[in-house]
Amino acid sequence: MIAELLLGVMIAVQAAQMPAEPAEQEPWLDYMGTYEITAYNVYEGGGENYGTASGMEPVAWYTCATSSDIPFGTILYIEDYGEFIVADRGGPTIESGQRIDVFIGTDDCEVIGLQTKEVYIVRYPDGKEKI
Repeated sequence: MIAELLLGVMIAVQAAQMPAEPAEQEPWLDYMGTYEITAYNVYEGGGENYGTASGMEPVAWYTCATSSDIPFGTILYIEDYGEFIVADRGGPTIESGQRIDVFIGTDDCEVIGLQTKEVYIVRYPDGKEKI
């Protein structure tokens, strides 16, 4: 009986000494700068925008085109619009930098027009920047 009691106490002490599960850390935003934001939809180019340069199927209000300086899969946070994944490249105006073209599905591109927004890379505690 004493042995069982001692064993119970030892198990309780061991459990108390075990480290707690680490809390999941939130991603943070790393400021990139001010960018011109434009939009493209499925109707541009005779409906050719059903694919992206990365091979990913575009997702309305989530896929975006950037210059080749930003790797495919990078998650960006665009002020007032939220998170977007870099999965496409744009023409000369996009490749010249400081412009991001967001895919908006079947919506009219005038919904966005040409706007200036602050843009951030979404960074994760484990160093992961991309999905």
